[in-house]
Amino acid sequence: MDMIIKIKKIYIFIIACVILIISAFVWFAPYIKAETKDGVKIPIIMYHQITKKPSRKGKYTVMYSQFEEDMKFIKSKGYTTIDMTDLIDYVYGKSKLPEKPIIITFDDGFESIYTYVYPLMKEMKMCGVASVVGEYATFFTENPDHNITYSYMDWKQIKELTKTDVIEIQNHSYDLHKSESGRHGISKKNDEDVATYNTEVGTDIEKMQNVMKEKTGCTPNTLTLPFGAYKKETISLSKDLGFKAVLLCEERVNIIKQGDTESLYHLGRYNRPSSVSTEKFFENILID
Repeated sequence: MDMIIKIKKIYIFIIACVILIISAFVWFAPYIKAETKDGVKIPIIMYHQITKKPSRKGKYTVMYSQFEEDMKFIKSKGYTTIDMTDLIDYVYGKSKLPEKPIIITFDDGFESIYTYVYPLMKEMKMCGVASVVGEYATFFTENPDHNITYSYMDWKQIKELTKTDVIEIQNHSYDLHKSESGRHGISKKNDEDVATYNTEVGTDIEKMQNVMKEKTGCTPNTLTLPFGAYKKETISLSKDLGFKAVLLCEERVNIIKQGDTESLYHLGRYNRPSSVSTEKFFENILID
C-alpha cells in the first residue's frame, strides 16, 4: 500500500511539472527570440496620413478601415509590434525580441496619429513609432487648427503620447522636411563641403533634439530621414549626433543580428499606399 501511495505521489508530481512547463511556454512564447544564423527578420512598415475620407486616399494616405485591417492581419499572422527602443536594446544585448517582431512607423506627425492611430493601437495592445517634424508641431501649437484632413500634432499631444507605451516619438528633423536651395531633406548638397554640411544640418537636427527634450522631457534615439534621402555623410552625422538608429525608405525586410550595431543605421521600410489590399501589400513582407 505504501508503495502504491508513493507511486501515486510521484505520478502527481510529474503531471504537475509537465503542466508547469507547458504553462510557462504558453506564457513566455511571444517573447522567445526567433533568431536564425542569418539574424532576426524585422519588417518595418511606413504610414503617413490616416483618413476616413475616401477622396483623400493615395500613395501616402490610407483609409482608417485599411489601417485597422492591416493591424488585425498582422496580429493574425502571429506578429508582435515593437518600437525602436526595443530593437536598439536587443542589438545592444539589453533585451530579447518576440518571435515575430514588426515595427509600424508613421512619418511627419499628422494629427491622425493622435486621433485615429493611438486609440486603435492602444485597444489592440500594439505599439508604433511616430517621427515628428518639429516646425510642424510648433506651427500647429502656435496656430491651433484641428482639421484632421491636414493638421499636425501640437506639442501638447506629442507630450501626451510620450507618456504612453503605445506611440514612441522620434526625430524627423526640425525644419528640413523640404527640398530647396539644392538640399533634399537632410542629404548633403552636391557642391557642399562636409564641414558646412555638418554645421547646417547638424544644427537643425540638434534643435529638434533640444526642443523635444524641452517640450516632452524625452530625447529621440532614432533619426528618420525626410524623403529617405541620404548620403554617406548623413549616416556619419547621425552617429556623431548620438543617434542609435536611422530609418530609411528603402523597401526590404531587415536582417538584424545582436551586436551588429551598424545594421541599425540602414533600416529599410515599406511604404503603405492605399491602392492595394491588405493581403496583397503584406504577401511578400510577412513570413508564415
